[in-house]
Formats: sequence, structure tokens, C-alpha cells
Amino acid sequence: MNILKPLWNFCSGRKILTSIVFFILISSLLRAPLLAQPLSILQWQLTADYSVLTGDGVFGTKGPLIPTQRFWNLKQLASTPENAFSLPFTVNKEGINCAAFGYIAKGEYAVHIVNNGAERPATVKGIPAGVSTLEIYVTDKAMKMEKTGEVKVTDGTAVFKLQQAGFTTLISKR
Repeated sequence: MNILKPLWNFCSGRKILTSIVFFILISSLLRAPLLAQPLSILQWQLTADYSVLTGDGVFGTKGPLIPTQRFWNLKQLASTPENAFSLPFTVNKEGINCAAFGYIAKGEYAVHIVNNGAERPATVKGIPAGVSTLEIYVTDKAMKMEKTGEVKVTDGTAVFKLQQAGFTTLISKR
């Protein structure tokens, strides 16, 4: 993780490279549940060094304060159901990082997916019975946690498209 701070400082004023840094950071957050049941993100996630805002002189920018892609990534990650636990999963494609969470007693689930490559079809299997629809949210360079649609779940399987270089979240519809 020591490489992230110099990389962030180097890229912070460059919009193209900043997107890359945001994907590195959100991908790192999605890998954590593979090793533990995290209760929160680290406090450094919200410091000025890793600001969720730009403008008004932050990193030499002009104009009003506005949320960065990093803000939308964290907001989307925060859409995980409250008190949900990390669920086991496997990924069989390169360039994909995932985390799955569920509050089984309430039937609430979220699957977070970072696609580091081109647009591609995706299939999520093993979705619990009782979940019939998943809402799809995407954050990328242009979209800010935008709901892009819904996907029907058939026999525990959802098939949909992952946006290129995007952070996609599937949330069970209530």
C-alpha cells in the first residue's frame, strides 16, 4: 500500500490518471473481505490526502467544491446493507475484483464488482432464492453511482453487462 500515496500525489492534478488511482483504491477495498469481516474502512480513506472533493483550491483546482469519482465510489460501496457479512465467492475472469455481502436474515444482498477492462458480459451465480431482481448501479469516469437498470434473477443466476473500466454494484431489490 505504500505505493498508493506517491502515486496519488503524482496523479492528483491529472484527471486521466486520477481515475486509475480511484480504481486501484476501490479494488483494494473490495479485496479486504477476502481476508476478514471488516466493520468499516480505515480513517485515512477520508483525509485530505485522499480527498473526496475537488475545487476551491483543493490540489490547485478552481471553482466550487464538487465530489470526485472517489466520493461516488465510497458512496456506492456504502450501499452495502447495514450489518451484512462478507460472503464467499469465486471469480473466473482476469481484470475483475469483487466483494459480496449479505444480511441473510433480512434477505438483503450487495455484490460489488470492479471491471478493470473493456465492457463485457457478466454472470453472477448462487444468488439466494427469494431474490428475484437486482438493481444495477455504476460509477466510472462519466457516471456517478447512477442506476443503469435492473436484472432479473432466474434460478439463482443474473446475467448483465459490465461497463468498461467501471465499478458496478448489484443490490437486491426490496
